[in-house]
Amino acid sequence: MQELDIEASSAAEIDLHVVAKEIAINASSAAHVNLMGKVVDLEISSSSAATADASKLTSKDAEANASSGATIKINAVNELKLNASSGSSILYYPTANHLETKTSSGGSVKAY
Repeated sequence: MQELDIEASSAAEIDLHVVAKEIAINASSAAHVNLMGKVVDLEISSSSAATADASKLTSKDAEANASSGATIKINAVNELKLNASSGSSILYYPTANHLETKTSSGGSVKAY
C-alpha cells in the first residue's frame, strides 16, 4: 500500500495492521486509533481527548501533534517531530536519530 489516510472521531475505534509508504492519522473527539506494522512516513494529529497508539508501528520519519487532552504514542528510527499542547501528552520510543519537541499550555512529551 502506498498511502493511507485515517480519520476517526466521536468515540470511534480503529485497530489496523498495515504496511505502507505514508500514513496520515487524524483522531478527535475521544476516538481511539491503534496501529501496528511498518511505514516510511507517519503523520499523526490527535485532539479533544482522542488516543492514537502507533507504538507498535515502526516508522522511519514521524511527526505528531496533540492538543486538548489527546494522547499519542509513537515510534520512529530516523526523524521525530513532536508538538504537545493544552494538556495533551505524547509518549515516544527513544530510537530516533533526530528528535525535535515542542510543548505549550501544559502539554507533555516523554520517552517511554
